[in-house]
Amino acid sequence: MMPLFKQDADPDVDELERMAEQRCMKENFEFTSLRRRVFREIALRGGAIGAYDIASYISTEGRRVNAASVYRALDFLVESGLVRRIKSSRAFALADLTAQPKRDETSISFVCRKSGTVREIQSPLVAMILQEAGKSVGFKDLSTLIEVEGVFAPAELG
Repeated sequence: MMPLFKQDADPDVDELERMAEQRCMKENFEFTSLRRRVFREIALRGGAIGAYDIASYISTEGRRVNAASVYRALDFLVESGLVRRIKSSRAFALADLTAQPKRDETSISFVCRKSGTVREIQSPLVAMILQEAGKSVGFKDLSTLIEVEGVFAPAELG
């Protein structure tokens, strides 16, 4: 069975939502109806998705959800570690909900240009190298999220 956070498999959206809700409860964050709907939409899509697309998908006939509301929900989801902002494509994808990011680790998101698939790993080794590099130029309190763009081999997606 593939880990839940990999964006290339059919996600168990209910399980992902339960995990997100538990994390919010643990941190005393409010997982509002809109935040939940935005989170579920990202989980359902299985890859990186933009705020305007999310707004379109969660809008219903007679009740349009505007992008500004979606962006506010996304800000919360990113700050709470449930979702990652993919800066190169101005999109959002699920974070690794099975891991608790640590201060001494670096999150690396691998983004497929062809499919939009996103895979995330934590790397203490990369974090150590970046910390040392930062120290050499007088830079401290480093918090890193690295985004790598490329193409997954077909065997990696299967």
